[in-house]
Amino acid sequence: MKRELCVAMSIVLLFGGVTADAAEQDISQYQTTFTAKVGTMDFFKNDNLCPLDAPIYIKDGYVMLPLRVFLTAMDDNMMHWSADTKIAWIQLNGHLVVCNAGSNTITVNGENIPVIGFMEMKENRIFVPLRNWKNILSACGYTVTDNDIIWDAKERIATVTVKDESRIIKVPEEESFLTGEGVKAEYSLPLTQEYDDIKNIGNGCFIASKYPEENVGIGTSMLGESYYLIDGSGKQLLAFENNEIRHLCDAGNGLLKISYEEDDAAIIDRKGRVLFSTPYSIGDFSEDCAEVRNNNRCGFVDAKGRLIVPMEYDDIKAFSEGFAAVFKIEYLDDGQIIDKWGYINKNGEVEIDLQYLNCDPFCEGLAAVETEDGWGFIGKSGDYVIVPQYKWVGYFVDGKTFVTEKDGLKTWVIDKSGKKLKLITEGKDVSYVKNSNGAIIYQHPYSGWSDGDDDMSGVSYFDENGPISEQTLKIRLHESEGLAGIYDFVADKGFYVDENGKQVISELFDQAEPFIDGYAVVANEIILEDGTVDVEWGIIQHPKN
Repeated sequence: MKRELCVAMSIVLLFGGVTADAAEQDISQYQTTFTAKVGTMDFFKNDNLCPLDAPIYIKDGYVMLPLRVFLTAMDDNMMHWSADTKIAWIQLNGHLVVCNAGSNTITVNGENIPVIGFMEMKENRIFVPLRNWKNILSACGYTVTDNDIIWDAKERIATVTVKDESRIIKVPEEESFLTGEGVKAEYSLPLTQEYDDIKNIGNGCFIASKYPEENVGIGTSMLGESYYLIDGSGKQLLAFENNEIRHLCDAGNGLLKISYEEDDAAIIDRKGRVLFSTPYSIGDFSEDCAEVRNNNRCGFVDAKGRLIVPMEYDDIKAFSEGFAAVFKIEYLDDGQIIDKWGYINKNGEVEIDLQYLNCDPFCEGLAAVETEDGWGFIGKSGDYVIVPQYKWVGYFVDGKTFVTEKDGLKTWVIDKSGKKLKLITEGKDVSYVKNSNGAIIYQHPYSGWSDGDDDMSGVSYFDENGPISEQTLKIRLHESEGLAGIYDFVADKGFYVDENGKQVISELFDQAEPFIDGYAVVANEIILEDGTVDVEWGIIQHPKN
């Protein structure tokens, strides 16, 4: 299970989903098919009859299915129901689903999802139109597409096919070829079972963790009992043992953040000196400032813990080039709500008035802002450099960015004057590929598709020069200091390649993290004498060092 989790997570981080062209394991064991015959109480999960106490029917053109039977057939959890409020709720695949027949609303984890048609109370039971199951199940981590819901009008049978893709390991057809070539890895810290996790935080420092015995393994997310700051050779620089703290993590700007059981936090330097403590939720430092949040209000502190921007905003974004985007909601006496974004400086002074629907951090002297007319760019004076007109824009990298026109959804590369340099694609929306540093976009496969959808069939990738392959995408997403740690799904191993895909380090690993400041963390699972699985973690040096 730990290996399957790691592979699944690697795919999601890489693509945000998996291409339909991928070769895959037999998925029948991860797929469930439900059939319901209108006018009867015939409701099957695969070939097993699920007892109904009220017949399936059609209303306003929608097949109406009983809420309780369908959801409890998906998960063994009990559905709860309040006849007075007409509200039903259940834990489905770890997600809280709440259906309110009175208001005709459905929420998953408190977030509203679209409702198609109308739920109905009948014989003291909630019936929900069949078409809503796609949105409900998709929000709970299952895969259901429009093609997975079939209506046979002649036989009056509805079929719903549901996949739990988190359990499927898919193998992309376009796969890097392992040659076994390259230099031997040079370990600064040989593989060891001493730690259960190691993270590279830069400048030759690492945070190592020891978890409770029952929680070890690659991909584990359980909190550790002990945390250490170590150098590249494994020398312990700081130690927090025996549940002394709840968590230790990097805070940016060479600082560390300690979290305690009471949810209080402290910022320390890498010598262990406490710089300040705070009861607030505190983010990472950027340009010597960190955002703090308390009771849904936001502000900034400096590296000494001084509140340099009062906690008077409803949302904020990190400082970039001396400016931070801030958001405030204002409730007027007549009941109107005004919510706008703008920019402040490090003294907390408003530099550019709060007037935008949305805005992004400054990058290369320009910031993307959204108005009623669309997205455009402003300079630090607040004047428009490129007037708002686009449906979507990126941010500038080396003087260029992507923009998408409203008409025809043409996506261009433009320069800082707004001049169109190259037409990249048209007819479909685009988004940035995560972790691509603004250099790579992908085209949505169809209208209405969203970034969180699992269906990646038809997705295409582009850089400023045009289309790129998934092979190139993988390398560029994971490239750091000239090397990329990528995964071979056939060998079930990670390895390091250069920008051309040539294997540079001969060894293979179960986990191969990016190089940061000349070091990379690697890990391998091992089988102990008693048959249990453990993990060895190590640190290797860049081969050019």
